Amino acid sequence: MSTSPQMARAIPGTLFRNHQLIPTMKSTLLSRMACLASVVSLLFTLTACGGGNSATSQQPDPHAPKPVITPVGEVQGAAVSASLNQAGGSLSSADGRLTITVPEGALSALTTLSIQPIGNQAPGRVGTGYRLLPEGVVFAKPVQLRFAYTDAETAGSHAQALGVAFQQTDGTWMWQGGTPDATARTLTATTTHFSDWSLVKGLQLRPPSATVKVGGSVPLRVAYCYAPALGNDDLLAPLAFNCEDENAPAPSLKTPVAWSVNGARGGNAAVGTVAGDEAKARYTAPRQKPESNPVAVSAEIKGARGMMLLVSNITITDDFTGYKGSISGTATTQDTEISYQAANLEFVPFEDLAGDLKKYVARGNLTIKTRYGSGRVETEVIGLGGEQGVLVVYDPVRGGTAFAGRYWFSLYGLLNSCPEEVIAGGATLPSYGSDSSRLEGSRGITCTAGGDAVSFSTQWSLKTAD
Repeated sequence: MSTSPQMARAIPGTLFRNHQLIPTMKSTLLSRMACLASVVSLLFTLTACGGGNSATSQQPDPHAPKPVITPVGEVQGAAVSASLNQAGGSLSSADGRLTITVPEGALSALTTLSIQPIGNQAPGRVGTGYRLLPEGVVFAKPVQLRFAYTDAETAGSHAQALGVAFQQTDGTWMWQGGTPDATARTLTATTTHFSDWSLVKGLQLRPPSATVKVGGSVPLRVAYCYAPALGNDDLLAPLAFNCEDENAPAPSLKTPVAWSVNGARGGNAAVGTVAGDEAKARYTAPRQKPESNPVAVSAEIKGARGMMLLVSNITITDDFTGYKGSISGTATTQDTEISYQAANLEFVPFEDLAGDLKKYVARGNLTIKTRYGSGRVETEVIGLGGEQGVLVVYDPVRGGTAFAGRYWFSLYGLLNSCPEEVIAGGATLPSYGSDSSRLEGSRGITCTAGGDAVSFSTQWSLKTAD
């Protein structure tokens, strides 16, 4: 995650795409999170009943995962350069975590090569991103990229699931793979072109860490960020997906997943239990805090490079603080309006994130009412679970972030996205002032999608739970 506090980026979700999309709104619109350090994202699953004739046309599956398109990373710090000729040579980044080795004969003339650190936008990113320059350089032989990593950076994943990826001109990220060296904690890949590169996790156990109350439970899932993480030949393109999304695709596992707690298959009453089916499971905490806390909930799977143990460290607590309150709003187009309301919503602690951020997940019911131009009204109540609703809050007690007291509210849907981006400078971000126990505000977004003008209006009022 990039820690640059220059701006926050959000793309409002679209609930309509002309009138043909209304029938498909019976499907759940899963939320996506886009947050930078020191911002807050509240994401909700919206489900609506459609009108009209559902047999008029075949609509795309709204649950189908789509490759992530990210902005280009911003420059961070000074570049390191070296002039190499036909003899080849090497250069390393200023932080020592990336080394480029150019073999003899790869260059035909004296060329200045550079490594520029950038904000890392890659899905499944590990550490800093790097812009390799000049972008148009042509190598007669592949050059070697060696990335270094720490054990902490493989949390929720495994060294054997690491790879490297580069950003394409359309904003998507392409998996390049690589050869890991677990002893040296490095991964080496080769390339014949320069662009923006990152070390990445191809496979993750989500969440990589969590907090749960005694007797409570945490849903877990194995998700891929890049298709070839398990050597799945049936996946057509090794492109990046948002593995933090509740709708992230699960890998097609060819062998059963062995779920354990602290090494005990299925767990036990002392440390909690875990039960699952292939790529998804649920951990249930014991009735009292265990002697060893946090506990290690693991999924053992067979990958292309051998067996991998993915671990999520879960802390059990009897001191439970979250947020409670209400969310309401509307999404309207020319002749249809959807209103949604969650009056007794609870956000419970779920995960500590990098950049002084804390993640909460929503529990409660969301009431959705669809009003059509004909006057017909349909109502549905949706139970929020998993990571469908997410709140990410800067923790002022931990300190270290320039945007203390700032947060951001955004709404997402998967059917379509508004073509406009809403970008706000830090000075305009909502703020909870000196009291982070109350998060209150409202926001409106209007955009055009599929020829329709769509307006979103949302209000929220949350306070620290007792």
